[in-house]
Amino acid sequence: MRQSPMSNLKRQVAEKDREIAQLRDKLAKAEARDGSRFDLNRDSAEDIGRVIVGSIGESKARKIAKEIEEGLKAKRPTKSTEQKPAG
Repeated sequence: MRQSPMSNLKRQVAEKDREIAQLRDKLAKAEARDGSRFDLNRDSAEDIGRVIVGSIGESKARKIAKEIEEGLKAKRPTKSTEQKPAG
């Protein structure tokens, strides 16, 4: 059975109302956390990166990226600490 244009629009509005309610709930839960804009354990790296870039200036974002890179390099084993193959 074909729906009238008005009933189709009403259905679309109801779907959008549900989506808005879900997003408002998600936002309220995020704000109820410690004020953080993201959750390091649950959010993707892409989402965290977008939040950081969208929330602070370019200079500070670049400094954060540099600190992350330096921290990762420091965690890598150096050649002198790696085990040498037996032989």
